[in-house]
Amino acid sequence: MSIKFHDVFYTYLPKSPYEHTALKGVSFEIKDGEFVGIIGHTGSGKSTLVQHINALLLPSSGEIEVDDFLIAPDTKPKGVKNLRKKAGLVFQFPEYQLFEETVFKDIAFGPKNFGVTEQEIRPNVEELMKLLGLDLNYLDKSPFELSGGQKRRVAIAGILAINPSILVLDEPTAGLDPQGAVDTLDLFKKLNKEGKTIVLVTHEMDYVLQYCDKVIVLKDGAIEAFDEPINIFMNRRLLERVGIEAPLVIKIMQQLIDSGMKLNYGKIRDVSSLVEQIIKSRGDCK
Repeated sequence: MSIKFHDVFYTYLPKSPYEHTALKGVSFEIKDGEFVGIIGHTGSGKSTLVQHINALLLPSSGEIEVDDFLIAPDTKPKGVKNLRKKAGLVFQFPEYQLFEETVFKDIAFGPKNFGVTEQEIRPNVEELMKLLGLDLNYLDKSPFELSGGQKRRVAIAGILAINPSILVLDEPTAGLDPQGAVDTLDLFKKLNKEGKTIVLVTHEMDYVLQYCDKVIVLKDGAIEAFDEPINIFMNRRLLERVGIEAPLVIKIMQQLIDSGMKLNYGKIRDVSSLVEQIIKSRGDCK
C-alpha cells in the first residue's frame, strides 16, 4: 500500500486567536514495503502528519491517497474503518490508546471489532505478548497498573493484533530500556521484510540510520528533505538548518574522511559496518 500526500496543509483551531498551521504544502510518496523515518524538532509537524494517514485528522487543504482510499478536507473517506485496519497507528502516548479493563481486552479490542471470535483471538494475543516481551500473567491485569514501557508494548500489540498493511509508529521506543528498544525495532524490521510498510516517527537518529530506507525531514510544518538516511546525515548544512545532530557513528566517520581516509559511507549504518569499512580501507591502502 503506497501513501501519497498532495500539497497538504493542516491548521489547528482555524479562525480563532489560537490558529496554527502545522502542515504547509506537504507532498511526498512512501512506496509499498518501505521503512520510512520522519524526523524534526518538537513542533515540526511529525505527529500531525502521521495522524492524517488513517484519517484521524483531515487536511485543511490538499489530499492524501492511501492505497485506494482518498482522504480529503471536511469528509472522512468511505470505509474509514477498513482504512484504519490497513493503516494501524501507535500513538506517541500509550495512555491515549489504552482504555479497556484488562490487557487481554485491550489487545483483543481491534480483532473483536472486526468480527474475530474470542476463541480465535486468545492464541494470537498470547503470541503477541510473548513477541513483545510481556509476561502472560499480565493478561488479566489493568493496563494502567503497568509501567510506562509495558503500556507501550501493550499498545503496540493492540495494533499488531489487527495485522495492518501499514504500521505507523509515533515514538514507539520512548519509555523502553535500550535492549527493549532494539528488540522492538528488530521486530518492526522483520515485519517490514515480510511486506509491511513502516512509518517511524522518532528523535533517535541512530535508529533512523540503522533501520530506515528513507527519511522525511520536517521543519515548521514543511518538508526540508526526503532522502536516504546516509545522505541526510552527511549533509551538515541541512542538519544545522533543522537543528538535528547526526548519529555518533556518522560524526566519527566524517572525522575519518576529513583526515583523508577513503570510506564507502553508503555502506555505513552502525558501528560494526563502520569498522568493516575502516578495515577495508586500510587493506586497500596496502
